[in-house]
Amino acid sequence: MAETPVTPKGNARLVTLDITKGIIMVIIVFGHLLFLNVDLTGGGGGGNDVPTAPSVLQAFLTGLMVFFVISGYFYRPHHGYVKNVKKRVIALFLSSALCFIVLPLVMALYLVVFGQAVDLSNYPDDVLLLFGELLFQPLTANEPLPFNFSIHLGYYYLQAITCGFIIFYAVADWALKSTRNMVVSIAVFLMLQMAIVDLLDMHLPFMLHLAPITTAFMLFGAFLGREKVVEKFEAGLYRTKENIVLTVASTAAMFLVAYIFPPDAVYRYCIFGYYGGVSVLSYSLIALLLMPLILNVFFCIGRLEIPRRILTAIGRHTLAILLFHSMLIKMILAPFYTIPYGNWFPPISFVQSLIVGCLAIFFAVVIASYGPKLIKRLIHRA
Repeated sequence: MAETPVTPKGNARLVTLDITKGIIMVIIVFGHLLFLNVDLTGGGGGGNDVPTAPSVLQAFLTGLMVFFVISGYFYRPHHGYVKNVKKRVIALFLSSALCFIVLPLVMALYLVVFGQAVDLSNYPDDVLLLFGELLFQPLTANEPLPFNFSIHLGYYYLQAITCGFIIFYAVADWALKSTRNMVVSIAVFLMLQMAIVDLLDMHLPFMLHLAPITTAFMLFGAFLGREKVVEKFEAGLYRTKENIVLTVASTAAMFLVAYIFPPDAVYRYCIFGYYGGVSVLSYSLIALLLMPLILNVFFCIGRLEIPRRILTAIGRHTLAILLFHSMLIKMILAPFYTIPYGNWFPPISFVQSLIVGCLAIFFAVVIASYGPKLIKRLIHRA
């Protein structure tokens, strides 16, 4: 087992957080492949009949919460609201706009090259999803079926985190002044999310109905960042009895809460369990109680040389993987399968899905690593 340098210096990255993002992004990509029209029997046919495993689904959804926590972890106070919005929010919105407006046309052209039919009369409807899949419809409404050129699978997370940043940057400095301020801020946003679930029952533009709980997790992450929890953990805290006791206790408490208040959550539809707005509290508590276990397990994985190298590369490019993985999966499959309307992917076997998922992640990392440099060179030569 190879030792990993654990004390960050200067601008060095936190390996554990990169690995955490990398593992969760792998779960997201393969979750999309394995549970969205994939034939797990290997015999072809109806992927829609594949049952969704609750434990896998909940791991996937909890992973989204960890991403929000990590986003808040790197916040540094007193940089100014306008500066923060320009740096993160505008970039995220432009990324969303690019992916909803430009990339579907690229995907459509690609499909035509391989002789597949594309109905671009549906393109305006696809673009409108930039502002919400079910705009002003009830939270329980069914999602619209994707067109074969749609590539925005998982973008609801991107929309939710964009709205979350707008609110987070406005309150973070005040919340970080004291632990009391932080607790009050998180409680207020969770109560606001409870009110949305119980009283509003409406999908808002750009997933704004998910912004309160997103902001609450970002604030929790900012608190952990202020206390430098991960830095201390990597520097030796992981060895302590206190860490072991906390991890065991929090994991046991998580199972207990999940047993009493089954989450059965669908995050994108603002469903957090069986008990309406109260489920927001139990869902949030389950996610927070699971984080010590995630931190310890992923840190241990990061001490293995090969997994660390692979997962940190993935973790450093999670945004690119999120943006491009659906498109890349379709591009890989298009020469061999008809990309269907009304379903994300054609039915493929379990082994095929593993191969396609690995290729999609690899190509996304390559695009993120070398694409910007290539564009700069082309602009410079022009």
